[in-house]
Amino acid sequence: MATALFRYMMSPKVYELKDVAAQIGALPVLGYLPLLDQADKSTPADWPVLQEEAVREIRTALMPKLLSSKNLVLQITSSSAEAGKTFFSLMLARSFAASGKRVLLVDADLRRSSLSQRLACDDSVGLSDLLGNSELQHSAVRRALSPGLDLIPAGAVRNRMASELLANGMLSSRITNWRQAYDVILIDSSPILATADGSMLAQQVDSSIVLIREGHCNRNIVGEALTQIEVVGGQSLGIVLVGPRPPRTYYYGRDYIDAVAEPIAG
Repeated sequence: MATALFRYMMSPKVYELKDVAAQIGALPVLGYLPLLDQADKSTPADWPVLQEEAVREIRTALMPKLLSSKNLVLQITSSSAEAGKTFFSLMLARSFAASGKRVLLVDADLRRSSLSQRLACDDSVGLSDLLGNSELQHSAVRRALSPGLDLIPAGAVRNRMASELLANGMLSSRITNWRQAYDVILIDSSPILATADGSMLAQQVDSSIVLIREGHCNRNIVGEALTQIEVVGGQSLGIVLVGPRPPRTYYYGRDYIDAVAEPIAG
């Protein structure tokens, strides 16, 4: 306890949930995402499976919200850069699609987009183009990158002026159309405090999920990000804690992850 108190007083970074208890208040913790440190070469063979299971748990926590709203539009953001939001957006989109939902993943990080690169798809036409010209709706969508999952990349124009298009009213109109075609729309945005883009998106979606990365995010900045979403009239649905190592509780069930039930004799 003394060590934890000393660390809290001397370091502003988040290392565990209780470090940000005051900042998040009653906001629910949707789950934990184990995220590999790229500098760590000792990767367990079951790491991707642990990540998939973690995302399934978060998806399960979101299902009641989906059932109550039918067509759910979520912004995936963070308090600061490099918290793992884009990776999580992609994992969550694939998880929803695997459960039979029609999913649209939108890359709205118009300053530092990376989804098209991760998915190895063309981004010559995307959200920045679509917000300036509604006739590009069909050409902006990359269909069926995996069963049930479509993508709208950021587009060829990614700069400060392109991000102004998020406030021109076209996005709200596009979201209305997307609701008719998809069960879940996930929007990967820029960090909420890095630019005004995240705040503009928070006003137009149903809710925002905020990622907090252990040992990386500043607890005071986390509080400011959550407050900013509220100030602009948005709603925070919950937080996801991202860390370089999964909690010990994940290892308690490792034998079950890949287990196949044996038929009962007799």
